[in-house]
Amino acid sequence: MQYRESAAGLLEDIIVRLRELDRLTETEVSHRLDLLEPLTIRLEAIRQDLVRENGLLPAMRKTNELRARLIGGIWGLDDPKYRSTLAALLGSYQRQAKPPKARLGGLKGGRPRKDGRPVRTMESKGYSADCLPEPKEKGVRIHPEVREFLRAGGGQAEG
Repeated sequence: MQYRESAAGLLEDIIVRLRELDRLTETEVSHRLDLLEPLTIRLEAIRQDLVRENGLLPAMRKTNELRARLIGGIWGLDDPKYRSTLAALLGSYQRQAKPPKARLGGLKGGRPRKDGRPVRTMESKGYSADCLPEPKEKGVRIHPEVREFLRAGGGQAEG
């Protein structure tokens, strides 16, 4: 109770001084400051909350909001735990995702060779996702036209 009354008295003094400064600003033509009326209104609301019974919590909220507006940022940014949590959350969204691992035998290639030489991928051989080759037969991939020719008996030796 004593804290609220003391704080309300100090705020009343500040409000009186700010209104006096606004009056001076309006009377002097050559030296003009911006009017502090919006700040005065906010401080008056905080003082009224402090004067009321059970008004400490609304006064704290309004003080935090005023402080954030005066600093020009988000309330709580001076708290290191809040800053680190916020940075971790933002960093997790901005982090680049790892590219998906290629499936073995896929179009883009699979596991790297043990000897370190580049893998000839299906893409490098001229195939696309629209035109995938026939599967290998006995370790050999035969062109579809050649396969049809062989099936039709074109590869039979004449005897």
